[in-house]
Amino acid sequence: VRLWDVADGSCYRIFNRHKDSVYSVAFSPSGEYLASGSLAGQMYIWDIEKKRHIKSYKGKGDIFEVAWNKEETRVAACFSSHVVAIIDFDKPN
Repeated sequence: VRLWDVADGSCYRIFNRHKDSVYSVAFSPSGEYLASGSLAGQMYIWDIEKKRHIKSYKGKGDIFEVAWNKEETRVAACFSSHVVAIIDFDKPN
């Protein structure tokens, strides 16, 4: 997953963990975190400023959508297996 600076076109961050194509990404409401979901059913949550992975979830089927709740306490992942997983998210210290 790459984040780009739209002002100058430079690559701002690279997050390497996914082994398969990423189909969905979503910024948390605060903009501090990024959730990414892949066609391998793997979801990762990243701390954008600290450039690190902070949480993982593996489900069955491909992930087609990830989304945050407005309180930034949960992330949903929609799978091709007709399952929606709701994952609790506790902000790291």
